[in-house]
Amino acid sequence: MTLIERIPQMSGTDLGSLYANALRLYASDGPHQAGAAALIAPIELELEARRAAEPPKPVVVRKSRAKKAGAAA
Repeated sequence: MTLIERIPQMSGTDLGSLYANALRLYASDGPHQAGAAALIAPIELELEARRAAEPPKPVVVRKSRAKKAGAAA
């Protein structure tokens, strides 16, 4: 099984670490730049799919901010 095939089974932490390392290698001028470029797109697609699958988070406004907004209006 290749690394790209394992991306959907990776935990969020592992996926984030892999993404950070791929970006670091892509930014370098080393011999691994092409391999890192091949990893970035599948990782970004997986991250985007995971974000889309999550329910939206409710917006919480603190009381102090709500009072300030009410006083300013």
